[in-house]
Amino acid sequence: MSNAKLSEHFKLGEFTKSNHPEVYNIPSHEAIANLKQLCIWLEELRKRYNEKYGVGEEPIRIN
Repeated sequence: MSNAKLSEHFKLGEFTKSNHPEVYNIPSHEAIANLKQLCIWLEELRKRYNEKYGVGEEPIRIN
């Protein structure tokens, strides 16, 4: 399920990752629908960023 695509560039697993393996982090259908709406905005931000700065070899990672 973590590989389920929310949009072209975002997967469910990116939003449900946890540092606590004992936590079973499966969102409800309503939460998944909200994440899909969020991804619409994120895709637009990604597009604008790439237009301004170009597409790099590696994705931007925030740790």
